[in-house]
Amino acid sequence: MATLKLPEKQRLMTGKYRSILETLPRQEFKIRKLCTQDPRFHAICVDYEEAAAALRRWQNVGIKGEKMAQDFARLVGELESEILNLINSANAQQS
Repeated sequence: MATLKLPEKQRLMTGKYRSILETLPRQEFKIRKLCTQDPRFHAICVDYEEAAAALRRWQNVGIKGEKMAQDFARLVGELESEILNLINSANAQQS
């Protein structure tokens, strides 16, 4: 079976935005496009990835990490909402 080779930049982007792309797979094209065009959108996606990684770490701590996990879950949700709002705004501008 052949392995699909992605260009280096695209592979790096997949890693950099893995969490948001997994959360919003139907928005992948728009996310990638906006990340290259809008520095603010890019920064929010990076923040999302960092918050999602922190959430996973705190979830793995167990009961001692419960409060921090809740805080990061809230942050991830807020960032996801902001990302969706920006995607919707970009879609509306194209219409």
